[in-house]
Amino acid sequence: MNTKTILQILLIFFLTITLVSEPALALSTIQTDKVTRISIDTSDSVKCEEANDSTLGNKAASAEKPQYTIYASDITKDIGCESFNILEAEIEGDVTFSSSDISVAAVSDTGVVTCKNVGAAVITITVAETDDYAETTKNVTVTVKTTSLEQASFKKVTIVTNGISLTWDEINGAEGYLLYRKESDAESYSKIGQLNGKNNLTYTDTNVKSGQTYYYQVQAFTDSGNATGEVSETKKAVYIVPTSIKLTRELTGTQITWTKMAGASGYYVYRRAASQKTWTQVADISASGEITWRDTSAANGTLYYYAISGYKSDSVSVKSSQKSYVRLDAPKVKSWSRKSSTKIKLTWSTNSKADGYQIQYAGNSLFLGAKTKTVKGSTAQSSTITKLTKNKKYYARIRAYKVVNGKTWYSPWSTSSGVKTTKTAKLTQVKKNKKVFEIRTLVGQKVGQYDTIQGSCTDGKYAYYVLNNRNKGNCRIAKVNLSTLKLVKLSGVLSIDHGNDITYDSDKNQLVVAPGAAGGKTLCVVDPKTLKVTERKTISIPSTLAGGSKSKIKNIKGFSAIAYCSGKKQYVVMLRSSYDFMILNSELEPVRYVSASKKESYVMQGIDATSDYIMTVQSPKTSGQKNIIKVYDWDGNYISKINVKKNYEIESIYHVGSKVYVGFYRSYYKTTYKYVVKKVKVNGKTKKKKVKVKSKVLCRDSYVYKLSGI
Repeated sequence: MNTKTILQILLIFFLTITLVSEPALALSTIQTDKVTRISIDTSDSVKCEEANDSTLGNKAASAEKPQYTIYASDITKDIGCESFNILEAEIEGDVTFSSSDISVAAVSDTGVVTCKNVGAAVITITVAETDDYAETTKNVTVTVKTTSLEQASFKKVTIVTNGISLTWDEINGAEGYLLYRKESDAESYSKIGQLNGKNNLTYTDTNVKSGQTYYYQVQAFTDSGNATGEVSETKKAVYIVPTSIKLTRELTGTQITWTKMAGASGYYVYRRAASQKTWTQVADISASGEITWRDTSAANGTLYYYAISGYKSDSVSVKSSQKSYVRLDAPKVKSWSRKSSTKIKLTWSTNSKADGYQIQYAGNSLFLGAKTKTVKGSTAQSSTITKLTKNKKYYARIRAYKVVNGKTWYSPWSTSSGVKTTKTAKLTQVKKNKKVFEIRTLVGQKVGQYDTIQGSCTDGKYAYYVLNNRNKGNCRIAKVNLSTLKLVKLSGVLSIDHGNDITYDSDKNQLVVAPGAAGGKTLCVVDPKTLKVTERKTISIPSTLAGGSKSKIKNIKGFSAIAYCSGKKQYVVMLRSSYDFMILNSELEPVRYVSASKKESYVMQGIDATSDYIMTVQSPKTSGQKNIIKVYDWDGNYISKINVKKNYEIESIYHVGSKVYVGFYRSYYKTTYKYVVKKVKVNGKTKKKKVKVKSKVLCRDSYVYKLSGI
């Protein structure tokens, strides 16, 4: 130890002894104007400095003041607890509070502590000095620990555009949530999401498939990972994707049609007027296969918007894209009378909500190839049609129109004027260059081969004829150029039963065959280019269907005929043995059951359709009957019966523009004579002689006739 260090130790010892043993001397020394302060720095030198006597005097005075008693103790709280005051008793004075870690425990200016996370934080309580008390400070430790979390609970599970949205209640003490999912009862749950933060209370599952059922659970957890709550009860949801809707004008109302939604057990239909902001549910269809609804209560001339949602239990899809429609009442024809040989005047009842009227007139009651005339103004109530052909019968009908937002809306057509319920058609056999068009011969088939015409249709350029082999029970299809009547293509052998009817879908460029009795509820799709079957589709018929009772639907055995209407983008099929119809959408899904009125006991053959009418050809079932064509509207209301006086069996019908054609099958025996050489006895001698022999040969022919006067 060096000399300097020894001197420092001795000096400190001396001063200590002096202060302890001679307090009076110490005090007198302090009370002098200046005192020498002695300190020792790291360089082992002794430093002396003079201090102001007033500073020492103040400190001495403070040392004599008592301190506050601060009633506050270390405390342990559970995460998620309610906020509390750190002081156990009030203090009269200027008190300040601070926390060493506000992420664990935050303290307010009034001493209220809020526990935020698991951990420990020191709350410093400071009371400022007063005249009577010295400044007082106390440190209190707040420990926040984990505790068992409550069971989570879903608040809402909804279908959104891009998935399934899950929302749950906040759990006290939770610092995040875990999401679990499975797709069937047999599977175990898998974790699909982790949300950190107690305020993250919603999650959207976007990894979903249309029509799939999902099961969900949620569970709270803490950041430390030391505690998780009990998983929630299972919530089931079905992801349902809405389809677009189609609105059509029907006689009794606006018809809304859609395709079946995967996973849905029913549908809600919504409507609102253009003046309304909120939707009104106007129908609840509790059958997944019932995919149409008709609004019969829409007000005349009002613009409405429609939308639908699919549902299953608590799962409801978002609304489909809305479609608008203006429903107008149809005018009524008052009179349709000739004013001269080339003029006919039409009068009608007016519609005050209309902007005008459209008149349609034609030389046939089906209005094929009809001409139109527009009359402006809602108050107009008559118009004269001129430049008509003398002595020719004309039919007329009228509808109202209204222009809204640049789009023209029409009412249904009125009942046509001058239509007789029963009439007789005129037949003209189809020929080319004076040569009769006979299909069996054209396609090179002998009797006993593919010799019997069944269904027929056209795409406008070509006609397609189904030829049945009565012995083998299968068919071929002949494709014929309409303008030249020449065979373009003959298909191979097709297993389509006897091909009772065929139609052309112009929107999908496909032929669809209704095979007949043996085909049941199966329809065959044929490529018009290759004439090969590309699909056999068995139609699934729901237990409930708009327009039909459950018993009628249950008794559907199959389809005997089919027609496609491009105007409606729908198929209509004739139901075997009931004479009723069923409407299918473009995907061959059942849309509506149609009960036909005024049925008769005939053999149902082919059908054809326009946007207004369904034409059915029927052949005799008993002696005394004749071939007929019965006409219905798309609601099954009977329009007229057309007698077709031909002794051949009528099989099919199709139209091109204003021209209507029907196919006939004829089976008969032709008497023939031929000479054969036989041995005969003449005067006891055997000689050879030519003998004339009579015989009957079976013949079958298939013809096409053009109809007029309908």
